Amino acid sequence: MGDAEAETVGNPGRMVLPSLVISRFATMPPGIVTGLLLIDIGESFGQAVGVTGQVGTAASIVGVLSALLISALSLRFRPKSLLIGGLGLLVASTAGCILAPSFTVLLAVYALTGMAGSLVGPMAFTLVAEHFPPEQRANALSWIIAGMSGAHLVGAPIIGYISGFVGWRGSFLWFVLPVSMLGLFLAVRFVPSGQENKGERGEGAGLMEGFKGVLTNTSAVACLAGTAFISAAYMAMVSYAPSYYREQFGLSTAQASLLVIGSSVCFISGTRICGRLVSRFGRKTTMLWPAALAALSIFAYLNIPNLWLSTGARFLGSTFSAIVFTAANALTLEQVPRFRGTVMSLSQATFSLGGVLGTGLGGLIVLLSGYQAMGFSHGAMMLMAMLILFFLAKEPQP
Repeated sequence: MGDAEAETVGNPGRMVLPSLVISRFATMPPGIVTGLLLIDIGESFGQAVGVTGQVGTAASIVGVLSALLISALSLRFRPKSLLIGGLGLLVASTAGCILAPSFTVLLAVYALTGMAGSLVGPMAFTLVAEHFPPEQRANALSWIIAGMSGAHLVGAPIIGYISGFVGWRGSFLWFVLPVSMLGLFLAVRFVPSGQENKGERGEGAGLMEGFKGVLTNTSAVACLAGTAFISAAYMAMVSYAPSYYREQFGLSTAQASLLVIGSSVCFISGTRICGRLVSRFGRKTTMLWPAALAALSIFAYLNIPNLWLSTGARFLGSTFSAIVFTAANALTLEQVPRFRGTVMSLSQATFSLGGVLGTGLGGLIVLLSGYQAMGFSHGAMMLMAMLILFFLAKEPQP
């Protein structure tokens, strides 16, 4: 029996959480490259920013479809197996991006990162529920989500530096690929398989029973819908903010990367703040007021003509969005305990669907009306998430 198999439920080993954090971390660098270097990628293939930004839309569409499939597969396969499969797919997709000879090929192979994220994200959260006691889960989730933003903190300056010498392909080769391989190694070596929790995963249930158990639960459906709108608002901010600052204020790639770093620090702070707030006020209460402030910040940073004030609003938006996102995931994880793999995969599907809405609609709005109009539309999406969760979602009882 290997080290990973020797761990017991509720008493995870020291490397379990770091391994899950790095596994989730590994899914983020592809998006950092396309966000930070969107203009450069477009120029290399002769495409406008609004068109090039659709690589994110393609990945989100694939992510939605994959997550729906994984919702069923989670009843047949162990979370660790699906986690490893996602990380392996991420390695293959990264290699494809490095070698892509045309924008069409890049669009196709980059879309596979959506499938990888649909495997890694939900299974990392599901494994938290399997191997950590309830009182530790919100904190563990906050570390995993902080790791996602930590990828921006670490990756943005490295990618900005590497791209200055070897372009966007070199960023995939020298940063994205090694990180993906590290995540794969750690998942194989240290993450428990969760054999002790087969019954809790709904094993033996029909493929449609998991969907029925989730989709007939009003509170769970509200969490899924809220997640879609949160994702729509936030993912557009991540995807288009660097290009906005480069085009609106004339910042260089290196300067834009500093803003990404600042936003990442704020997001990490928000996740850790949320981990503490949830234990004191509950998941739902923690989520509501930051959602309203996040909506206001999204509108403000795209409509304030001053660089410093816009940057301040951007940083506040990252902090409040992190609190909302972390609390929403903690709330969703506890909705249907028997079908956690299914509910978290569906959550990933709605998150990816929100990404489609956010990046796709955002690109169209930028092309037709400019970045300022996107501030109105995407701030409204965050407000919609707040209303859905306030009126329909329920806080699980201990």
